[in-house]
Amino acid sequence: MNAYKAIENWYDKNVSVYEKSGAVLLNKPLNKFAKLVPQKGSILDAGCGVGQDSNFFSEKGFRVIGIDISKKMLTRAVEKKITGKFMRMNVMAIRFPDSYFDGVWVSSVLTHLKKGKDLAKGIAEIKRVLKPSGIAGIIVMKERGEAKKEMKDYVFNQFLRDEILYYIKREGLTLKNITEFKKHGHTWFFMLCGKKLSKKR
Repeated sequence: MNAYKAIENWYDKNVSVYEKSGAVLLNKPLNKFAKLVPQKGSILDAGCGVGQDSNFFSEKGFRVIGIDISKKMLTRAVEKKITGKFMRMNVMAIRFPDSYFDGVWVSSVLTHLKKGKDLAKGIAEIKRVLKPSGIAGIIVMKERGEAKKEMKDYVFNQFLRDEILYYIKREGLTLKNITEFKKHGHTWFFMLCGKKLSKKR
């Protein structure tokens, strides 16, 4: 079993556990991000899980599409009758045209991508589907500097500040703001990023 199949299986088997403990609204980051998206704009909730963030955006009048690799997480989101569309999709292969969304919300998703090519691909896809004037809200766990437990066939990354910013900038996003907050006994980075535009020749 590869790492991503293991992640998919874990979320499929633990929908109720996640919904009770992990599906917590991060109101401050969500509101900061939402204020930068045009009214009634389009938002991609990448790694939407059971749809708690999608529902937040929908209630504010945004047009929301949620994607996730877990079929059962998506099923739960649909059962909750959240206004929006939910599709099974990997953040490394987002099946939407270039420059499609006003905003892309990516909460604790890059954590599950292998550092290197996969992480770079995920960030590149976020940039690709973001409109030139769009905003990306990205949340990742901060590296605590302690010994990491090896997890066979599973990816759960923590990041140093300079490390995640290296990937963000290398793949064509521009950092507008970065802050830290605490949740679930961990410290997290919250980044607001724009799309670096290619220079015209």
